[in-house]
Amino acid sequence: MKSNELVEMFDRWLEAGYMYYIKDEATNMTDYEFDKMANDLLKNWDSFDHYMKDRVGEDSLRCGSCFHLKEDDYPASIRFKCT
Repeated sequence: MKSNELVEMFDRWLEAGYMYYIKDEATNMTDYEFDKMANDLLKNWDSFDHYMKDRVGEDSLRCGSCFHLKEDDYPASIRFKCT
């Protein structure tokens, strides 16, 4: 997978996490898709750069959750896109 594809995937994963954990709304992906995306991102963790990687961390991807993130932890671009 290319680095830019992984960055886009990471953004989609964050968007889905924001919608589910913060907005308490349905996402446009199944739990399986969310978990698979987390697994794919984890496998390729060293192959892409993203400014949110330090906040999310590999442990979050291992458990397939971004529950620990609070609303202000998400970038403004994600929060705006999900309103």
